[in-house]
Amino acid sequence: LFHLNHKTNKLTVHDILLGVIKSTSRNFVKTVFKDDKNNLWVGYWGVGLARLNLTTGEVKNWLHQNEDPNSLSHDDVWTIYQDSKNRIWIGTNGGGLNLYDESNGGKFLHFSFKEGNKNSLSSNSIYSIAESKTKNATNNNTVLWVGTNNGLNKIVINNSDNKNISESDVKVTAYTIKDGLTDNSIKSIIEDKNGNIWFGTIKGAIRYSPKE
Repeated sequence: LFHLNHKTNKLTVHDILLGVIKSTSRNFVKTVFKDDKNNLWVGYWGVGLARLNLTTGEVKNWLHQNEDPNSLSHDDVWTIYQDSKNRIWIGTNGGGLNLYDESNGGKFLHFSFKEGNKNSLSSNSIYSIAESKTKNATNNNTVLWVGTNNGLNKIVINNSDNKNISESDVKVTAYTIKDGLTDNSIKSIIEDKNGNIWFGTIKGAIRYSPKE
């Protein structure tokens, strides 16, 4: 993990898990994300998730624990996203999607692929996450787009009760090459100022224009 000082043009190395994680996998950073509370979230390949408070310097880290159903679902963290409700979503490579809950020192609600369940994710390997903020979203609904190695998932979250999200509050619709995608591996997602959603694949970019 490196920090670039634009004033001095110098790079500084930050090994925030030094003394916490012995494995050299702490050097394999897959993704970083800064939230609205001045926290830097760091996803690692093999050693889970960490959060650095850029104000205080405090570091917390989370790993998958087999005996704890509320732990991080997988230790390969490939993407992190904060939605318009300030919720933190963590995409893993093998454990599906996690929603972070601050209570009890941090726990995670899991969304994953379930064979035969049409309201589950199309894959547990999550590459990218973005939100429809311009179109389709309302105060009562959040619309997330989640890219996987086996298609695209549109996730509509019911926010109407202002309570903790459960699986019953979430509707998932999956799209693959059968629905017009050029490739099932969705590497990146972004929404433009007009509300169009752009998807990056190994076979080019796709533009989707949601209905008003």
